[in-house]
Amino acid sequence: MASPPAPSDVEKWNPQPSDDSEEDDSSPIEEVRMTVLTRDDPSLPVWTFRMWFLGLISCAVLSFLNQFFSYRSEQLVISQITVQVASLPIGRFMAAVLPTPSSGSLVSGTGCSRSIPGRST
Repeated sequence: MASPPAPSDVEKWNPQPSDDSEEDDSSPIEEVRMTVLTRDDPSLPVWTFRMWFLGLISCAVLSFLNQFFSYRSEQLVISQITVQVASLPIGRFMAAVLPTPSSGSLVSGTGCSRSIPGRST
């Protein structure tokens, strides 16, 4: 007989709710439940170089483009969700290209590091 499969990363951080836990964390849409984690991993760093770089650059570019296109007779508006969707592959590319610091942080002692949730480096 084959041994049971090892739990995936999603199962580790998103266990099935027990009978006594609230069902509010679960989405009624099956595709969302399968894709989005409802539990957070507090050990992952938040203030990363990629967060600051992508956040500041995308904010500046979005502001410039919306202001630039506002002078047209037929205005073109670029929404925030468009920039977020465009930032995801750029962030994944940066995670693959940027070097991993040996100390685990870009600036020693600050906790700023390059990380991808669900991926061990």
